[in-house]
Amino acid sequence: MVKLVRQSRRAFLLEEIAQRFMDDSRFFQVKFTVNDHGEGKSFQLYQCKTSGMLFADRSACEKHALAACLDVRFTREDREIDPPSGQFTSVARCRRTGEILGPPNHHSYATASERLRSTQFANLSPEAFKRQIENVQDEALVEAWKKQLSVQAFFTEKDGEKAISQKEAEAIIRAGPLQSEVLEVRKGISSGLVALNGQDAQLLRLTRDVLEREKAHPKSILLALRPAFKHMHLYLFKAGGKNFVTGVTPQVLDDQNVVEEIREVLAHLSDHPGSNRKQLLDALRPEKDVKSEESRSLLTSLRWLVEKGHVIEFFDGSIAVPL
Repeated sequence: MVKLVRQSRRAFLLEEIAQRFMDDSRFFQVKFTVNDHGEGKSFQLYQCKTSGMLFADRSACEKHALAACLDVRFTREDREIDPPSGQFTSVARCRRTGEILGPPNHHSYATASERLRSTQFANLSPEAFKRQIENVQDEALVEAWKKQLSVQAFFTEKDGEKAISQKEAEAIIRAGPLQSEVLEVRKGISSGLVALNGQDAQLLRLTRDVLEREKAHPKSILLALRPAFKHMHLYLFKAGGKNFVTGVTPQVLDDQNVVEEIREVLAHLSDHPGSNRKQLLDALRPEKDVKSEESRSLLTSLRWLVEKGHVIEFFDGSIAVPL
């Protein structure tokens, strides 16, 4: 963004730049801070060290951190195994996603149900989640579920050779790195992308509420952009009640010791602030083609004025003399 502002030599609305940051979750961070002014410290935040995702519940953070560690430490390979044996007449299915969870009396159901809830419906209460599940008596769905379970994931440590089951891989993580992966924090920062894909319903709701307010009036982003732009030697100013940023420092030029053409441009823009290049040419070089030597000379003088900051060219093409 700084490079764009500098190269264009134009002045851009600071609020519009802030809005661009807000429109892409890769370009901002979300910070949660626990209020320590209340009585006691009963509320605690937990953060996954690997992903940066925040939780208000330790067990939920541990589940997420476990999956994150599996991805980092192991390579996954899916293999075909024997399908479940036994007689099954119905399966549970998610009404919204269509995902088959399996027969409620099968040992795999609880794991599949919890995985779906935590990944797709983290913002729902347990009761609301249960209402999303239906029991379907359909032989084709039962066969589809059996085929689904006939593929099992095996994990190999990235510096090892032996493939093990997911349960064994999770046991290794729980015995080792998992505890250091879950951080107890009073202040946690996540990338916007991570925060908006949060698995904690309470924190996700708060994030969305704050972001909606911030998109309408990006105060926090503006507070961060101002010192950042100043540190990068951009110039901030106010005009017409609006905030602007430019890579060229505006400075008033004494028109007493300049060539007539520059004095002519400055005089016209002083009397007609907000004119664009075409309007300037129409006023000062009427009936001259834009490619004529007279028009090109006038535009060259204008370009010099803009580059030196004696004239401000705004993002919409309007031009004005700094006051």
